Amino acid sequence: GNGALGSTGTAAKSTGPGTDKSYIAAIAGKIKSNIAYGGGTDVALVNVDISGGWVHGVGAGNAPVGGDYTTEINDSTLWANSTIVNASDGGSSGAFSRVRVLSRDSTFGIYNNTSNLRHHWYCNPGVSLRATRVRFVGKSAGYSVHHYGSSGKSPEYAVFTDCYVGPEVQDGILCCENGLVMVTGGIFEPLDRGVVVSHDAIISQCLFKGRIVNGLSKGVGVSGFATPRLVRIDLCTFESSRLDLRGVGSIYQLGNSIFRNKAKIDYNNGQSILQDTGGNMFLE
Repeated sequence: GNGALGSTGTAAKSTGPGTDKSYIAAIAGKIKSNIAYGGGTDVALVNVDISGGWVHGVGAGNAPVGGDYTTEINDSTLWANSTIVNASDGGSSGAFSRVRVLSRDSTFGIYNNTSNLRHHWYCNPGVSLRATRVRFVGKSAGYSVHHYGSSGKSPEYAVFTDCYVGPEVQDGILCCENGLVMVTGGIFEPLDRGVVVSHDAIISQCLFKGRIVNGLSKGVGVSGFATPRLVRIDLCTFESSRLDLRGVGSIYQLGNSIFRNKAKIDYNNGQSILQDTGGNMFLE
């Protein structure tokens, strides 16, 4: 794809020696200025280039009981053969109180992943996520962001701003099922679904470019049809992709958006909006 958002990463090595206490303190202060939280263990990657045949990239988790664990990746490029960022909130054990993954102006690439169980970011639902101008590229059968699981926890936030999903990635963002997700200003060119909502979501100012694989790709889809949710979609453009909005008791608000059959495909199931009778939709 030719999406211009995000960064390709500029550094060949990290900046500052690891023993420079003032450097470490500056990075820690930078992290804590983004989100206010009380202490804990922090890991920061700034101007880092990771490539080659690594199986995985970064593991985040294993915070002490009642503690914080924040991983921030900025201005970096990370490539691996499988999951790049793996973050756990402790699962159903409740061992971790706060786990976060933050990234801006970075590229995450997978060389050639054929498993739908491997993703660029693989995170439990209780992990808080913030991605700003982040590119998810390469060839992968999984999601760019898999923010889903069985812990039953809610993140503090899940915010994706000006992100890009490339054309050889199967799916974009699988949203957590226990909290509000905000997706703004993104360009989505995956093989199938751009954003998959599992709970409440606000999606605005995004471009969804359908790849026309197996009939018709979905710009926005749903996971778990039995889960009620409130979803607001505004100021979005759908090019040869559609909305698949279903769910018993759900409310969908769609406004100021454009649907274009740019590929001029005569679809077998050619609805631009697919909705069942279990939910309510309001068009503006």
